[in-house]
Amino acid sequence: MKGRSSGAVAVLLLATVSSTAWSAAEDAGRDINIQLKPVTVSAKLGGRIHFDGSLVDVDEDAAFGSVSSENDGFFFRRIRLMVKGKVGSWEYRLGVEGAPSNATGSSRNTFQDVYLAHELGPGQLIFGQRRPFRGMEELTSSNDVTMMERPFASAAGVFAGGRSREFQLGVFYKGTFLQRGTYGFGAYSLRRENTPSTPGTGANGRLSYAPRLGARSMLHFGVSYSIEKPDGLNNDDDAGELGTRAVYAGRRGPNIVLGTTAEFDDANTLGLEFAAQSGPLSLQSEYMSQTLGQGDSG
Repeated sequence: MKGRSSGAVAVLLLATVSSTAWSAAEDAGRDINIQLKPVTVSAKLGGRIHFDGSLVDVDEDAAFGSVSSENDGFFFRRIRLMVKGKVGSWEYRLGVEGAPSNATGSSRNTFQDVYLAHELGPGQLIFGQRRPFRGMEELTSSNDVTMMERPFASAAGVFAGGRSREFQLGVFYKGTFLQRGTYGFGAYSLRRENTPSTPGTGANGRLSYAPRLGARSMLHFGVSYSIEKPDGLNNDDDAGELGTRAVYAGRRGPNIVLGTTAEFDDANTLGLEFAAQSGPLSLQSEYMSQTLGQGDSG
């Protein structure tokens, strides 16, 4: 972590269409297409259930952070229902998730990925809620990550202190270049749907390129940058500042806040990515450097 000043350490479109002629077809129980002349509406239903068990050995002499043996047992890591498809030329996605949110096992029910998207120019314009364009692991589905827990270089660490910055509400744009490259940019508010409406703002961009070296070999390079600014303290449980947090011993394990910004000051995060694959072997590495503003006190 790096410091600055005296501080240190990171619509779903409700389209109304009327028609007296329509037809529906179902494809293998997954895709539903409804023809509302002159608009076609498609939908695909999906979801996931992730189920965990934990056995806690309490360290009474832990230097920082601890966890109670009350967290022994089984729990749902996440239960997510999802529907996605198209309304005419507009793509939509709606996901709802229920899961324990922290080491106490308290529950949360929230939206995960709710947006409208439309092709614009060489890419796609997105309105709504999604993950900003950060590291490779952060953008990988929880069904596909290599390890059960996401690493520190993600919203589980670097973007977890103070206010959570995993799924954000805003406007985004993404596309591809040179066949093997991707880009994505976004401007968003630092809020989920169940938090105050003006907790702060952020902007982010990412570029990646993955040249193929052979039929079963490839490399991956990526870079991202985020700048986020809180709007001060508020009355909910999340403080108005931003920061970074380390979580260890699993989702129900203890955590420690490594640093936060001062009120109204910004967090700037640079991320670098490298990955390689050769046949069944793969390597992935990410590095993030975060600067947390400390105001004008120093």
